[in-house]
Amino acid sequence: MLTTLLVVAVFGYFASLYARGYRFNFKTYSFQPSGVLVLKSDPDGASIYINGDLSGATNSNLNLAPGSYDVEIKKEGFTSWSKRLIIQKEEVTQVTANIFRIAPSLSPITFDGATLPTPSSDYSKIAYVNEKDFNFTDWI
Repeated sequence: MLTTLLVVAVFGYFASLYARGYRFNFKTYSFQPSGVLVLKSDPDGASIYINGDLSGATNSNLNLAPGSYDVEIKKEGFTSWSKRLIIQKEEVTQVTANIFRIAPSLSPITFDGATLPTPSSDYSKIAYVNEKDFNFTDWI
């Protein structure tokens, strides 16, 4: 009975350490504190570089030792995103990076026949003519 209680107590202690973010280091044979870095990107599927080393893809969780890290997110055809992040022990750091296409699409954003766009003097508004509703022959 005492042995069972001791085994449950030891297992519970190690489970609580793991739940708080501590990981066993097989080199030093000790538990080391860690923090969790949750990286997301829009669009997803970008590569994650931590201190210059490829560490995975976005929409993933990384366990890192407490400290300062240079994080960069890259995806082919998109601008890269970078930031220095500080990871605290027993804390989750969540980051969402919005990356944008390097060469934007040159397709029209409307298909309703807008022509002759003219900006206002303060560039806050645009006036245009809709070819579908406007009959040019009335003005000739």
